[in-house]
Amino acid sequence: MSAVGTMRGMLRWDEDLPLGAGLPSMAGATEWINGEAPAVGGQPVLVHFWAVSSPYSVRELPRLSRWASGYAALVLVGVHMPMREEDTDVRGVASVAREMGVGHPIAIDNEHAVAEAFRVPGVPSYYLFDSEGRLRFQQYGPGSETLGRAVEQVMMLAPPAE
Repeated sequence: MSAVGTMRGMLRWDEDLPLGAGLPSMAGATEWINGEAPAVGGQPVLVHFWAVSSPYSVRELPRLSRWASGYAALVLVGVHMPMREEDTDVRGVASVAREMGVGHPIAIDNEHAVAEAFRVPGVPSYYLFDSEGRLRFQQYGPGSETLGRAVEQVMMLAPPAE
């Protein structure tokens, strides 16, 4: 059975990725669009998990892109986590990303290996790491106001972009 077949709903974990944890590996991505895995050392990183079949997560894509352009030191990484078999079409994912104006790298996680490393319960999910690579905030579900405040706080503590 494919990873998608096992994930009709939300994933279940005994516990969330703990605050203060290091940035998990994204080596399990099956492919990348809009570039490759970015270098993330010494800069805050916001990792967002989304799926083309999730209207909430697709709706947030332009806002996330605006944050990335507004904070030069913020590294934004998308992870497309399919929730349905039809979500595994990489061309479809790239098309939606293009339509929504997304230019940052997106990992294609068709086997859910990256989602497993992050303990993602579903989409949309957000993981914010500080410039030392420690998890400072995580959120499952829509609601960008709280996420926006967390990004502001982490960015205030970040070293200036080079």
